[in-house]
Amino acid sequence: MKKLSANETAAIRKRFDKYDTDENETIGWDEFCLMIDELDSSIDLTKKTHIFDKVDKNHTGMVSFSEFLEWWQNRD
Repeated sequence: MKKLSANETAAIRKRFDKYDTDENETIGWDEFCLMIDELDSSIDLTKKTHIFDKVDKNHTGMVSFSEFLEWWQNRD
């Protein structure tokens, strides 16, 4: 993972905060689905589930900012 500048990290944090609608410092399943739908509305439920499971590295059912940051940098 490449080292991000403060501006790059701040921009990713802003995107994360946009989807953290309940402001609990994590993105839950519903928030994640909203984000994916805005990024690409053609992604089906099975693919969303696969992506969420990949992003939620510690399998808490919530995506932390560090998990989101890593995923955002490496998404394809």
